[in-house]
Amino acid sequence: MNANEITVGNKYAVTVGRNEIEVTVTEKTERGWQVASASGRIFPVNSSERFVKRLEQPEAPASPQSGLSMLDAAAEILKGTSHPMSAKELIVAMEDMGVWKSPAGKTPANSLSSALNREISGKENPRFQKTGKGLFTLAETAPAE
Repeated sequence: MNANEITVGNKYAVTVGRNEIEVTVTEKTERGWQVASASGRIFPVNSSERFVKRLEQPEAPASPQSGLSMLDAAAEILKGTSHPMSAKELIVAMEDMGVWKSPAGKTPANSLSSALNREISGKENPRFQKTGKGLFTLAETAPAE
């Protein structure tokens, strides 16, 4: 592999003896590169010939546009409404407004409902309150942000 193709932060297969191991380049040095193995061992690689190939890095899942968590996004949606909403309605509204999108979940409404119930029952000052079966709204004593 050509030395100018090797960049910090990327994963490569490197020869160590007769074996190939997966490493991540952590630093470029005067003599070569500092790499970290999957086990966390850090060692130098001084020759670009030891780099066999660049490994494909998994693509990060599409993240929410605003970087909000699911509960923060639900709070944003409920701030803009005066009536209680179900978890399904919240999920649809969050996706429509581009505040949050489920990365790959099959039942995001169930996850949201469960998270809302955990916050209501587990926190001293929850942001949400339950107003009916499966209906949520912002708590009147929601902490100021």
